[in-house]
Amino acid sequence: MPIQELQQRLAYFHHIPFPTPDIFETLPWRVEVLRALMRFNVVGFQTLRDRRNFIACLRRCLAGVRVCWTGETLLARVDGQCASIGTYPISIDYEGFATEASQSSVVDAASIIQRGLGTARIILGVDRLDYTKGIPERLIAFQRLLEAHPELLGQITMAQIVVPSREDITEYMQLKLRIERLVSNINGRYSRTGWVPIHYFYRCIPRAELIAFYRAAHIALVTPLKDGMNLVAKEFCASRVDHRGVLVLSEFAGAAGELECGALLVNPHDTEGVAAALEVAVQMDEAEQSTRMQNMRSHLRLNDVFRWCRSFETGTLLAPISAPTESVHWTTVAAMAADKL
Repeated sequence: MPIQELQQRLAYFHHIPFPTPDIFETLPWRVEVLRALMRFNVVGFQTLRDRRNFIACLRRCLAGVRVCWTGETLLARVDGQCASIGTYPISIDYEGFATEASQSSVVDAASIIQRGLGTARIILGVDRLDYTKGIPERLIAFQRLLEAHPELLGQITMAQIVVPSREDITEYMQLKLRIERLVSNINGRYSRTGWVPIHYFYRCIPRAELIAFYRAAHIALVTPLKDGMNLVAKEFCASRVDHRGVLVLSEFAGAAGELECGALLVNPHDTEGVAAALEVAVQMDEAEQSTRMQNMRSHLRLNDVFRWCRSFETGTLLAPISAPTESVHWTTVAAMAADKL
C-alpha cells in the first residue's frame, strides 16, 4: 500500500465498554458522536459485546445503515462513510512479565511479602481508585467469607492495593473514605493478636513490587462492576511462572471472555456468590490450580500486546488464538458464556 494512502488511514480504539442503545440514545449529541466515529477507517472494540452494542446504536440512531461481512471484516456503511468494525482485545507484554517474575529478586520479594502479611494464603486486589472497580463490594464479599467460615480467621489475608486517582473529585474522595471505613470495620471486628484480615495500601506500586505481589498471592480477586478489559487479571496470570494461583474474575470484565478457560467467573454485585467462589479458590488443590493457570497462560502467550498491535494497525480481524486446553474438573461457580455476535 503506498505511503500516502497509509497516512490517510485513521483508526479509533475504544478502551471502555460501549453502551447499549437504550443508554447511548440518551445523549443529546448521539448522532454527532456516531457520525464522527464513522469517519475513521477502523473502529476497534475490546469485546464482541461492545462491537454488537456499537452496531445496534448505529442502526437505532442513524438512518440507512448497512452492515455486511467482507471476508473476515465487518463493514458498516452510512452516508457515504465506510468503516471496518472489529474486536481487538488489548493485552500485555506476556514475555516481559514472565521473565521479570522469574528473577530471583522478585521471588525473594514475594517471600518477604508473605512473611510480612503473616499467612501463606493471600487474596490480592489491585485497582485504581474508581467506582467501576467494585472495591467496596469486594471487601463486603471478603467479610461474608469470614462470617461463613470462622475457621479461616488467621489463615487467610487480603491485600488490597488502591492506586490514587482523581483525588480532587468529590465522588472519588467519598469512595476512598468508604473503602477505608470498610477496611477499618472489618479489621476491627475480626483481627486477632498477630493477624489482621485486610492489609490496605493506598499508593502507587512499582512494577517489580507489583509482580512480587502477584507471585506472593494465592488468589487474585479482580471484580470490577464493569471494565473494558482489565489487564491486572492478565498480568497476574503472566507472572505465575510457577503455574499456581487462582483467578477470581468478574464476568463484567472484558478479560472474562478470554480467561474463562481457567478463571472462576463471578457476578461482583452478588457478594454471597463472590464469597462462595473465594471458598472454592481457597480449597482448590494444586493440580487444578496448575491446569487452570496453564490454560490461561497459554492463551495470553499467543495473544499478547504485540499481536494486538499488529491486528489493529492493519485493521485485520484476527480472532484470538485459542491454545489447546487441558481437561479440568470445573467447580460450579457463577459463570457467563462467551459472548457471540
